[in-house]
Amino acid sequence: MPRIDLRRNERHLLITGVILLALFFVFLAWSDRNQRDSLWQQQLHAQSEIQRMAVEQSQQAVRRQALMAANSLAEDPDTLRLIRLLADTRGGRCQSTACASGARCHQPAAHAPTRPVG
Repeated sequence: MPRIDLRRNERHLLITGVILLALFFVFLAWSDRNQRDSLWQQQLHAQSEIQRMAVEQSQQAVRRQALMAANSLAEDPDTLRLIRLLADTRGGRCQSTACASGARCHQPAAHAPTRPVG
């Protein structure tokens, strides 16, 4: 059986071992970078989803506030009377019973809302 002289091949083995070890560490670094990128993408996606839900909730809150304001205005008798008065007024001519002649209203204070005193 022939004997192998390790001293001759020692240099080649050392260089091959160093290259393989370097490639192994490059692979580990590449794998870690891919894992960090994947985790970063998942965090970005989760954050964008949280932001989307926050915007939807604020939009729903604004809608609720608008509906509450519209309902309170619709139930206010002074507002209803003013809206009816505006609906009766066409082209600057008053169509209400206070100005039955159909002429231009000379007493706009007669159409102002009346507030109870006291």
